Amino acid sequence: MRGRLDELVMIRGAKFYPVQVERVLSSYGTLADEYRIVLERDPATWLDRCTVQVEAAPGEFPSPALEERISRRLSDELAVDVAVQILPYGSLERSPRRVRIVDRRAGSGGP
Repeated sequence: MRGRLDELVMIRGAKFYPVQVERVLSSYGTLADEYRIVLERDPATWLDRCTVQVEAAPGEFPSPALEERISRRLSDELAVDVAVQILPYGSLERSPRRVRIVDRRAGSGGP
Protein backbone atom coordinates (compact mmCIF):
# COMPACT_ATOMS: atom_id res chain seq x y z
CA MET A 1 0.00 0.00 0.00
CA ARG A 2 1.32 3.42 -0.90
CA GLY A 3 0.56 6.85 0.42
CA ARG A 4 2.29 10.14 0.89
CA LEU A 5 5.36 9.78 3.08
CA ASP A 6 4.24 12.70 5.25
CA GLU A 7 1.03 10.77 6.01
CA LEU A 8 2.79 7.63 7.25
CA VAL A 9 1.49 6.72 10.71
CA MET A 10 3.88 4.93 13.06
CA ILE A 11 2.47 3.51 16.27
CA ARG A 12 3.78 0.73 18.53
CA GLY A 13 6.07 -0.65 15.83
CA ALA A 14 3.40 -0.68 13.12
CA LYS A 15 3.34 1.59 10.07
CA PHE A 16 0.32 2.39 7.94
CA TYR A 17 -1.19 5.03 5.69
CA PRO A 18 -4.62 6.66 6.04
CA VAL A 19 -5.58 5.21 2.65
CA GLN A 20 -5.51 1.75 4.26
CA VAL A 21 -8.02 2.93 6.86
CA GLU A 22 -10.13 4.56 4.15
CA ARG A 23 -10.23 1.34 2.13
CA VAL A 24 -11.68 -0.60 5.07
CA LEU A 25 -14.16 2.13 6.04
CA SER A 26 -15.40 2.57 2.46
CA SER A 27 -16.49 -1.08 2.38
CA TYR A 28 -19.29 -0.23 4.86
CA GLY A 29 -22.26 1.48 3.23
CA THR A 30 -23.56 2.69 6.58
CA LEU A 31 -20.55 5.01 7.05
CA ALA A 32 -19.92 8.48 5.63
CA ASP A 33 -16.62 9.56 4.03
CA GLU A 34 -15.44 11.73 6.93
CA TYR A 35 -13.01 10.13 9.41
CA ARG A 36 -10.07 10.95 11.68
CA ILE A 37 -7.19 8.86 12.98
CA VAL A 38 -6.49 10.00 16.56
CA LEU A 39 -3.18 9.02 18.15
CA GLU A 40 -2.80 9.45 21.92
CA ARG A 41 -0.49 8.25 24.66
CA ASP A 42 -2.14 6.59 27.65
CA PRO A 43 -0.78 8.47 30.70
CA ALA A 44 -1.12 5.39 32.93
CA THR A 45 0.72 2.91 30.71
CA TRP A 46 2.65 5.23 28.38
CA LEU A 47 1.45 3.09 25.49
CA ASP A 48 0.25 4.74 22.31
CA ARG A 49 -3.40 4.29 21.34
CA CYS A 50 -5.02 4.58 17.93
CA THR A 51 -8.68 5.49 17.59
CA VAL A 52 -10.49 5.91 14.29
CA GLN A 53 -13.43 8.29 14.50
CA VAL A 54 -15.82 7.93 11.58
CA GLU A 55 -19.23 9.39 10.87
CA ALA A 56 -22.31 7.31 10.26
CA ALA A 57 -23.93 7.95 6.88
CA PRO A 58 -26.90 10.35 6.90
CA GLY A 59 -29.91 8.60 8.44
CA GLU A 60 -27.77 5.82 9.96
CA PHE A 61 -27.07 5.41 13.67
CA PRO A 62 -23.88 4.32 15.49
CA SER A 63 -23.83 0.69 16.60
CA PRO A 64 -21.43 -0.83 19.16
CA ALA A 65 -21.51 -4.14 17.26
CA LEU A 66 -20.46 -2.40 14.04
CA GLU A 67 -17.72 -0.50 15.89
CA GLU A 68 -16.35 -3.82 17.13
CA ARG A 69 -16.44 -5.43 13.64
CA ILE A 70 -14.65 -2.47 12.07
CA SER A 71 -12.13 -2.40 14.93
CA ARG A 72 -11.25 -6.05 14.31
CA ARG A 73 -10.88 -5.51 10.55
CA LEU A 74 -8.70 -2.44 10.99
CA SER A 75 -6.57 -4.14 13.64
CA ASP A 76 -5.98 -7.07 11.29
CA GLU A 77 -5.25 -4.82 8.31
CA LEU A 78 -2.90 -2.45 10.16
CA ALA A 79 -1.25 -4.94 12.56
CA VAL A 80 -1.99 -2.73 15.58
CA ASP A 81 -4.96 -2.46 17.97
CA VAL A 82 -7.43 0.14 16.71
CA ALA A 83 -10.47 1.42 18.58
CA VAL A 84 -13.38 2.71 16.50
CA GLN A 85 -15.91 5.39 17.37
CA ILE A 86 -18.86 5.84 15.01
CA LEU A 87 -20.19 9.38 15.40
CA PRO A 88 -23.45 10.91 14.17
CA TYR A 89 -23.26 12.42 10.68
CA GLY A 90 -21.88 15.98 10.77
CA SER A 91 -19.94 15.52 14.03
CA LEU A 92 -16.46 15.91 12.56
CA GLU A 93 -15.22 19.36 11.61
CA ARG A 94 -15.13 20.08 7.88
CA SER A 95 -12.31 22.13 6.38
CA PRO A 96 -11.00 22.79 2.86
CA ARG A 97 -7.92 20.68 3.63
CA ARG A 98 -9.02 17.43 5.24
CA VAL A 99 -7.20 16.62 8.44
CA ARG A 100 -7.05 12.85 8.67
CA ILE A 101 -4.43 12.41 11.40
CA VAL A 102 -4.68 14.04 14.83
CA ASP A 103 -1.53 13.24 16.80
CA ARG A 104 -1.91 14.08 20.49
CA ARG A 105 1.11 12.13 21.71
CA ALA A 106 3.57 14.18 23.77
CA GLY A 107 6.47 15.47 21.70
CA SER A 108 4.71 14.76 18.41
CA GLY A 109 3.31 18.21 17.78
CA GLY A 110 -0.01 17.50 19.45
CA PRO A 111 -1.68 19.79 22.01
